[in-house]
Order: sequence, then C-alpha cells, then structure tokens
Amino acid sequence: PEGLHVPLQFFGELEGERAQGIAERLPAAIGAPPACITTVVGGLGQFPPAGSPRVLYCPLGAGSEAVGALYARLRDALRPLTGGAGEEPGRAFQPHVTVARNKGGFIDLPAARERFAFEIPVQLDRVVLFQSILGRDGAEYRPLATAVFR
Repeated sequence: PEGLHVPLQFFGELEGERAQGIAERLPAAIGAPPACITTVVGGLGQFPPAGSPRVLYCPLGAGSEAVGALYARLRDALRPLTGGAGEEPGRAFQPHVTVARNKGGFIDLPAARERFAFEIPVQLDRVVLFQSILGRDGAEYRPLATAVFR
C-alpha cells in the first residue's frame, strides 16, 4: 500500500541536473489546485486495453477531471525541462493507480474484475517527484521533492 500512487507523468531516465530542475519547479508547476482533490478509485483496467495485459490498474472515477487538469498544468510547465519525455502523442491521459504488473503469466481477468468491483473515496493533497528503483520484488519509490496543495 505504501507504494500506491496516481502517476501523472513518467520522465524516464533523467540526469541529476534535469531532475533537480524539475524538483525546484514543482511547487510553481502545480499552480493553485484546491486544498485537496477528492476522487474515487475502483474497478479494473489494463494496459494495453486489449489482449494480454502488461499492467492492471484501478481507474479514478468521479472527481478525476481535477487530476487531469493537474496533469496538463504539470506537463505544460515542465516540458522545457523534460523535452516531452513521457508524453505519448495520440494517447489520452488515464488517471489511475497501478495495482499489478504482468510478467507474462496468465491472469484470470473476470476473477480480477470481480475482486476490484469497489469504489473507495480518496483525497489527493500533494504531488511527489519519485525516483523509481526497479528490483526483482517490484519498484521502490524514493521521494525527491514534494509540493503540497495550498
């Protein structure tokens, strides 16, 4: 549970100077969101959307429009530093929480969808720039900078 988060943008490999620049610009980049964003998480989606899933996720439901607006502000404000890294033209932003990665095994999708047939209200109150350290047992997320909403 401590690794669950709503990914807004993936930058890939960044050298120290660009990562530092993003960390410094993060508070200004988020603009003036409310004190928190209230949304719901639940259901089950997959990437890619058809065929064998590589990633299973819980989409955000009601209230996710504010997360999409936050994503757009961050993307636009940080583009000079990122050069568009992590942006996928033609692919709409899908606010979600990743719950599993498939390394090629069988997934019983009907059973998985049944397990994730819930909606849980959540409140988002900050943006964190994480460094992802991939390992055999999953990813470790090391926070590099945090911008708390007003």
